[in-house]
Amino acid sequence: MIGVFAIIPQRGKILLIRRGTMPFQDYWCPPGGVIDEGETAGEAVVRETIEETGIRVRVVEKLGDVTGPITGRNQGVYLCTPMWGRAEPSPPEVTDVRWVSFDELPSLPIPPFIRRFLDDLDLGSFDNRSGK
Repeated sequence: MIGVFAIIPQRGKILLIRRGTMPFQDYWCPPGGVIDEGETAGEAVVRETIEETGIRVRVVEKLGDVTGPITGRNQGVYLCTPMWGRAEPSPPEVTDVRWVSFDELPSLPIPPFIRRFLDDLDLGSFDNRSGK
């Protein structure tokens, strides 16, 4: 596994970023990124989320893996709960950060490998499991 994504649900919404760089520029994605050397996947998902969104999270559980389309390697997907912070993008990598309602997800441009994973989740059930 070389990368991680954070699924952060809260009150019928999920925190997403709009990518400002390639790959998937202008697509909406969960926050995430590459695991640094010597870092655990959990540490990486917390670090990447705060770097990209300004929101500090706590990892609740691993939900599964997605296969990155560019590397072909597994990327861990983690259920997280927001702890503190204010959602703000970090240009140029992230051009927007938004709490998106679950109902709005089908209308957003989301990379296909992420969309398939999100479509298989019951996001509403995570509001109760994420510890908030």
